[in-house]
Amino acid sequence: MEKQNNTINRRFGAIYVAMGRPYLAMTLLSIKTLKSVSPSMPVTVITNVELLLDNIDFLSEDLDTIIFIDLDATENRNIKSRLHEYSSYQKAIFLDSDTLIMKDLATGEFLLDHFDVAMRVNPYPQERKGKGDVSILGGELVSNLPHWNSGVILFKKSEAVDHFFSKWNKSYNSIGVEYDQVSLVEAVFKSNVRFLGLEKRWNDTDPFLNRKKWLKRVRVFHYASNISNDLMHQILAMDSFIPDKGHDKKNNETADFLSRKRKSKRKELGLLKYSLIKIFWLFSTPVKFHNN
Repeated sequence: MEKQNNTINRRFGAIYVAMGRPYLAMTLLSIKTLKSVSPSMPVTVITNVELLLDNIDFLSEDLDTIIFIDLDATENRNIKSRLHEYSSYQKAIFLDSDTLIMKDLATGEFLLDHFDVAMRVNPYPQERKGKGDVSILGGELVSNLPHWNSGVILFKKSEAVDHFFSKWNKSYNSIGVEYDQVSLVEAVFKSNVRFLGLEKRWNDTDPFLNRKKWLKRVRVFHYASNISNDLMHQILAMDSFIPDKGHDKKNNETADFLSRKRKSKRKELGLLKYSLIKIFWLFSTPVKFHNN
């Protein structure tokens, strides 16, 4: 493990896991939005892609940290489930790569004065194949239990939190399911952390309708595979900061990855519904609102 920058203990910072070039490009866009609302907030990026801070104006060697780990991209969830090992902050917020930060996150530090870990509780039962049909905790189906979205996690340094992440990582490796949310349920049930369920505004998707009202309250926009043309162009602009090491021509890995994500979304929604959403995106997207 290498660190670019001497990490010092700071009170509250953001952590990203960006394993693979496409995820690093998305992470850079997320950081850019974070710095636009919280310029003094330190950031740590855990990645297996080499990156220099010199030519990225929204990152600072004095404030921000790149942790380079020489591991395969498939290890991303193994890293995520032991975030406490990589955090130099007394209090931290983990953010998925596919997020845009719409408002200052300083309230998270206050929440951690009173709780150890905070995540958004999902409002509906988990019924997705490979998640909801998995048995945990002695034979209970995940679909019968509360579950949480791990795209945004507030946590602080404490023995209880160390125990929570250790349980999560152990469950993740023993259950053998690729999704980290399944083992997360087991970790929450078995740990003794003071746990807070966050509202949707801390981790929300595009509502499409009534977006102006949504924009007044949302803190973190988690776009997942809802990738508009404007968003795709902004991610690719961030990709240009990543060196094309070992390539004689421009690396198209990120563009190909985003195209596959969009095709997957089209298949999920159906051609008609996806086409309507694409037309809607031409006139209104959270990305355009954020840039204004």
